[in-house]
Amino acid sequence: MRLALSCSRFFLTLATAYVLLTALLWYAPGRDLDESLWGTAQTLANEPGARTFSSYFEFTRWYASELVHGRGGTSIQFGVPVSELIAERASTTLTNAWRGFAAAWVMALTAGVAAHFWPGIGRLALGAGSVVLSLPAAFVVVALALNGVAPWVGLAVCVWPKTYAYWQTLLQMARKRAHVLALLAQGAGPWRLQWHAIWLPNTRQLFGLLAVSVPLVLGALIPVEVLCDQHGLGQLAWRAVAGRDLPLLTALTLLFTAVTSGMSLLAETAGLEAK
Repeated sequence: MRLALSCSRFFLTLATAYVLLTALLWYAPGRDLDESLWGTAQTLANEPGARTFSSYFEFTRWYASELVHGRGGTSIQFGVPVSELIAERASTTLTNAWRGFAAAWVMALTAGVAAHFWPGIGRLALGAGSVVLSLPAAFVVVALALNGVAPWVGLAVCVWPKTYAYWQTLLQMARKRAHVLALLAQGAGPWRLQWHAIWLPNTRQLFGLLAVSVPLVLGALIPVEVLCDQHGLGQLAWRAVAGRDLPLLTALTLLFTAVTSGMSLLAETAGLEAK
Protein backbone atom coordinates (compact mmCIF):
# COMPACT_ATOMS: atom_id res chain seq x y z
CA MET A 1 0.00 0.00 0.00
CA ARG A 2 2.77 2.43 0.93
CA LEU A 3 4.64 1.70 -2.30
CA ALA A 4 1.45 2.24 -4.32
CA LEU A 5 0.89 5.61 -2.63
CA SER A 6 4.50 6.63 -3.31
CA CYS A 7 4.17 5.69 -6.99
CA SER A 8 0.89 7.60 -7.18
CA ARG A 9 2.56 10.72 -5.76
CA PHE A 10 5.39 10.35 -8.26
CA PHE A 11 3.08 10.27 -11.28
CA LEU A 12 0.84 12.97 -9.82
CA THR A 13 3.85 15.26 -9.38
CA LEU A 14 4.92 14.72 -12.98
CA ALA A 15 1.38 15.27 -14.26
CA THR A 16 1.01 18.49 -12.24
CA ALA A 17 4.35 19.80 -13.50
CA TYR A 18 3.38 18.95 -17.08
CA VAL A 19 0.01 20.74 -16.82
CA LEU A 20 1.52 23.86 -15.25
CA LEU A 21 4.40 24.08 -17.72
CA THR A 22 2.25 23.54 -20.79
CA ALA A 23 -0.18 26.17 -19.47
CA LEU A 24 2.77 28.56 -19.17
CA LEU A 25 3.72 27.85 -22.77
CA TRP A 26 0.16 28.17 -24.04
CA TYR A 27 -0.54 31.51 -22.40
CA ALA A 28 2.92 32.96 -23.07
CA PRO A 29 3.20 35.65 -25.78
CA GLY A 30 3.75 34.25 -29.26
CA ARG A 31 1.90 30.98 -28.84
CA ASP A 32 0.13 31.05 -32.23
CA LEU A 33 3.04 29.37 -33.95
CA ASP A 34 3.82 26.40 -36.06
CA GLU A 35 4.76 23.20 -34.27
CA SER A 36 8.48 23.41 -35.06
CA LEU A 37 9.12 26.94 -33.76
CA TRP A 38 6.53 27.46 -31.02
CA GLY A 39 7.62 29.80 -28.27
CA THR A 40 9.39 32.39 -30.45
CA ALA A 41 8.32 36.01 -30.75
CA GLN A 42 7.08 35.65 -34.37
CA THR A 43 3.64 34.62 -35.57
CA LEU A 44 3.94 32.08 -38.33
CA ALA A 45 0.26 31.28 -38.77
CA ASN A 46 0.08 33.00 -42.18
CA GLU A 47 3.11 31.26 -43.63
CA PRO A 48 2.63 28.36 -46.05
CA GLY A 49 2.50 25.03 -44.27
CA ALA A 50 2.38 26.55 -40.82
CA ARG A 51 0.17 24.90 -38.23
CA THR A 52 -1.50 26.56 -35.27
CA PHE A 53 -3.16 24.92 -32.29
CA SER A 54 -6.84 25.64 -31.89
CA SER A 55 -6.99 24.76 -28.19
CA TYR A 56 -4.82 24.15 -25.17
CA PHE A 57 -5.74 20.45 -25.16
CA GLU A 58 -4.58 20.03 -28.76
CA PHE A 59 -1.29 21.65 -27.83
CA THR A 60 -0.80 19.41 -24.79
CA ARG A 61 -1.45 16.29 -26.89
CA TRP A 62 1.09 17.43 -29.47
CA TYR A 63 3.69 18.26 -26.84
CA ALA A 64 3.16 14.91 -25.10
CA SER A 65 3.82 13.15 -28.41
CA GLU A 66 6.95 15.25 -28.84
CA LEU A 67 8.23 14.14 -25.42
CA VAL A 68 7.36 10.49 -26.09
CA HIS A 69 9.37 10.61 -29.31
CA GLY A 70 12.30 12.27 -27.54
CA ARG A 71 12.01 15.73 -29.10
CA GLY A 72 10.34 18.43 -26.99
CA GLY A 73 10.31 21.32 -29.44
CA THR A 74 13.01 23.65 -30.73
CA SER A 75 15.18 25.99 -28.68
CA ILE A 76 14.65 29.69 -29.35
CA GLN A 77 18.23 30.73 -28.59
CA PHE A 78 20.07 27.91 -30.32
CA GLY A 79 17.63 27.07 -33.13
CA VAL A 80 18.12 23.31 -32.72
CA PRO A 81 15.91 20.60 -31.17
CA VAL A 82 15.87 20.62 -27.39
CA SER A 83 16.67 16.91 -27.26
CA GLU A 84 19.95 17.50 -29.12
CA LEU A 85 21.01 20.19 -26.65
CA ILE A 86 20.22 18.00 -23.66
CA ALA A 87 22.00 14.97 -25.12
CA GLU A 88 25.05 17.07 -26.02
CA ARG A 89 25.47 18.53 -22.54
CA ALA A 90 24.30 15.63 -20.40
CA SER A 91 27.73 13.98 -20.30
CA THR A 92 29.36 17.06 -18.70
CA THR A 93 26.64 17.27 -16.07
CA LEU A 94 26.75 13.54 -15.30
CA THR A 95 30.54 13.67 -14.89
CA ASN A 96 30.41 16.64 -12.53
CA ALA A 97 27.42 15.22 -10.65
CA TRP A 98 28.77 11.75 -9.92
CA ARG A 99 32.22 13.02 -8.95
CA GLY A 100 30.80 15.68 -6.65
CA PHE A 101 28.22 13.27 -5.25
CA ALA A 102 30.82 10.59 -4.55
CA ALA A 103 33.30 13.03 -3.00
CA ALA A 104 30.62 14.58 -0.78
CA TRP A 105 29.51 11.20 0.55
CA VAL A 106 33.07 9.94 1.05
CA MET A 107 33.72 12.99 3.23
CA ALA A 108 30.41 12.56 5.07
CA LEU A 109 30.89 8.83 5.74
CA THR A 110 34.51 9.31 6.79
CA ALA A 111 33.58 12.10 9.20
CA GLY A 112 30.74 9.97 10.58
CA VAL A 113 33.05 7.05 11.33
CA ALA A 114 35.71 9.33 12.84
CA ALA A 115 33.11 11.03 15.03
CA HIS A 116 32.23 7.65 16.54
CA PHE A 117 35.76 7.29 17.91
CA TRP A 118 36.64 10.96 18.40
CA PRO A 119 33.54 13.08 19.11
CA GLY A 120 35.57 16.25 18.68
CA ILE A 121 35.92 15.51 14.97
CA GLY A 122 32.15 15.30 14.67
CA ARG A 123 31.70 18.68 16.32
CA LEU A 124 34.43 20.15 14.11
CA ALA A 125 32.76 18.75 10.98
CA LEU A 126 29.38 20.17 12.00
CA GLY A 127 30.97 23.55 12.66
CA ALA A 128 32.77 23.58 9.32
CA GLY A 129 29.58 22.49 7.57
CA SER A 130 27.63 25.32 9.23
CA VAL A 131 30.19 27.83 7.97
CA VAL A 132 29.95 26.48 4.41
CA LEU A 133 26.13 26.53 4.52
CA SER A 134 26.15 30.13 5.72
CA LEU A 135 28.11 31.20 2.63
CA PRO A 136 26.47 31.62 -0.78
CA ALA A 137 27.21 28.68 -3.06
CA ALA A 138 28.43 31.10 -5.73
CA PHE A 139 31.04 32.51 -3.32
CA VAL A 140 32.30 29.02 -2.45
CA VAL A 141 32.53 28.01 -6.11
CA VAL A 142 34.33 31.20 -7.18
CA ALA A 143 36.79 30.99 -4.28
CA LEU A 144 37.70 27.43 -5.21
CA ALA A 145 37.80 28.12 -8.95
CA LEU A 146 40.20 31.04 -8.47
CA ASN A 147 42.56 28.63 -6.72
CA GLY A 148 42.50 26.20 -9.66
CA VAL A 149 40.21 23.62 -8.04
CA ALA A 150 38.15 21.39 -10.34
CA PRO A 151 34.43 22.29 -10.60
CA TRP A 152 33.26 18.97 -9.16
CA VAL A 153 35.24 19.70 -5.99
CA GLY A 154 33.25 22.89 -5.54
CA LEU A 155 30.10 20.85 -6.03
CA ALA A 156 31.19 18.39 -3.35
CA VAL A 157 32.02 21.19 -0.89
CA CYS A 158 28.58 22.74 -1.41
CA VAL A 159 26.77 19.42 -0.93
CA TRP A 160 28.68 17.59 1.82
CA PRO A 161 27.50 19.66 4.85
CA LYS A 162 23.89 18.59 4.30
CA THR A 163 24.80 14.99 3.53
CA TYR A 164 26.91 14.82 6.68
CA ALA A 165 24.09 16.36 8.74
CA TYR A 166 21.68 13.70 7.40
CA TRP A 167 24.13 10.88 8.09
CA GLN A 168 25.09 12.14 11.54
CA THR A 169 21.43 12.40 12.54
CA LEU A 170 20.84 8.82 11.43
CA LEU A 171 23.90 7.59 13.36
CA GLN A 172 22.87 9.40 16.52
CA MET A 173 19.42 7.82 16.35
CA ALA A 174 20.98 4.39 15.81
CA ARG A 175 23.33 4.73 18.80
CA LYS A 176 20.35 5.29 21.12
CA ARG A 177 18.61 2.04 20.21
CA ALA A 178 18.25 -0.73 22.76
CA HIS A 179 20.42 -3.34 21.02
CA VAL A 180 23.30 -0.84 20.69
CA LEU A 181 23.10 0.05 24.37
CA ALA A 182 23.01 -3.68 25.22
CA LEU A 183 26.18 -4.31 23.22
CA LEU A 184 27.86 -1.39 24.96
CA ALA A 185 26.94 -2.88 28.32
CA GLN A 186 28.45 -6.20 27.25
CA GLY A 187 31.74 -4.50 26.40
CA ALA A 188 31.57 -4.77 22.60
CA GLY A 189 34.52 -3.26 20.77
CA PRO A 190 34.10 0.00 18.86
CA TRP A 191 34.58 -1.52 15.40
CA ARG A 192 32.15 -4.36 16.06
CA LEU A 193 29.64 -1.89 17.45
CA GLN A 194 30.09 0.46 14.50
CA TRP A 195 29.74 -2.20 11.81
CA HIS A 196 27.32 -4.81 13.16
CA ALA A 197 25.07 -2.67 15.37
CA ILE A 198 24.96 0.66 13.53
CA TRP A 199 25.94 0.37 9.88
CA LEU A 200 24.40 -2.93 8.80
CA PRO A 201 20.97 -2.36 10.40
CA ASN A 202 20.78 1.06 8.72
CA THR A 203 21.77 0.02 5.20
CA ARG A 204 18.33 0.71 3.75
CA GLN A 205 18.18 4.11 5.42
CA LEU A 206 21.61 4.90 4.02
CA PHE A 207 20.41 4.15 0.49
CA GLY A 208 17.46 6.40 1.19
CA LEU A 209 19.79 9.19 2.24
CA LEU A 210 21.84 8.70 -0.93
CA ALA A 211 18.68 9.09 -3.01
CA VAL A 212 17.53 12.17 -1.09
CA SER A 213 20.90 13.88 -1.58
CA VAL A 214 20.69 13.68 -5.40
CA PRO A 215 18.41 16.78 -5.60
CA LEU A 216 21.01 18.64 -3.53
CA VAL A 217 23.55 17.92 -6.24
CA LEU A 218 21.15 19.11 -8.96
CA GLY A 219 20.56 22.36 -7.09
CA ALA A 220 24.27 23.03 -6.69
CA LEU A 221 25.03 22.21 -10.34
CA ILE A 222 23.67 25.50 -11.66
CA PRO A 223 26.08 27.88 -9.87
CA VAL A 224 28.99 25.47 -10.38
CA GLU A 225 28.51 25.12 -14.13
CA VAL A 226 27.61 28.77 -14.72
CA LEU A 227 30.53 30.24 -12.78
CA CYS A 228 33.06 27.65 -13.97
CA ASP A 229 31.86 27.84 -17.60
CA GLN A 230 30.99 24.15 -17.73
CA HIS A 231 28.80 23.34 -20.72
CA GLY A 232 26.30 21.18 -18.87
CA LEU A 233 22.59 21.10 -18.12
CA GLY A 234 22.94 23.51 -15.20
CA GLN A 235 24.46 26.18 -17.43
CA LEU A 236 21.86 25.37 -20.09
CA ALA A 237 19.05 25.95 -17.58
CA TRP A 238 20.57 29.29 -16.60
CA ARG A 239 20.79 30.39 -20.23
CA ALA A 240 17.23 29.26 -20.85
CA VAL A 241 16.01 31.46 -17.98
CA ALA A 242 18.14 34.44 -19.02
CA GLY A 243 17.05 34.14 -22.65
CA ARG A 244 13.39 33.35 -21.93
CA ASP A 245 13.75 30.15 -23.91
CA LEU A 246 10.49 28.53 -22.81
CA PRO A 247 10.74 25.30 -24.87
CA LEU A 248 14.19 24.58 -23.47
CA LEU A 249 13.26 25.64 -19.95
CA THR A 250 10.13 23.47 -20.00
CA ALA A 251 12.04 20.35 -21.07
CA LEU A 252 14.76 20.89 -18.45
CA THR A 253 12.21 21.54 -15.70
CA LEU A 254 10.37 18.33 -16.54
CA LEU A 255 13.67 16.44 -16.58
CA PHE A 256 14.78 17.77 -13.19
CA THR A 257 11.30 17.18 -11.75
CA ALA A 258 11.37 13.57 -12.92
CA VAL A 259 14.82 12.98 -11.40
CA THR A 260 13.92 14.65 -8.10
CA SER A 261 10.59 12.81 -7.80
CA GLY A 262 12.24 9.53 -8.76
CA MET A 263 14.87 9.91 -6.06
CA SER A 264 12.17 10.69 -3.50
CA LEU A 265 10.35 7.55 -4.57
CA LEU A 266 13.53 5.49 -4.10
CA ALA A 267 14.06 7.04 -0.68
CA GLU A 268 10.55 6.14 0.44
CA THR A 269 10.97 2.64 -0.98
CA ALA A 270 14.15 2.28 1.06
CA GLY A 271 12.16 3.03 4.19
CA LEU A 272 13.32 6.61 4.77
CA GLU A 273 10.84 8.66 6.73
CA ALA A 274 10.92 12.00 5.01
CA LYS A 275 9.83 14.78 7.31
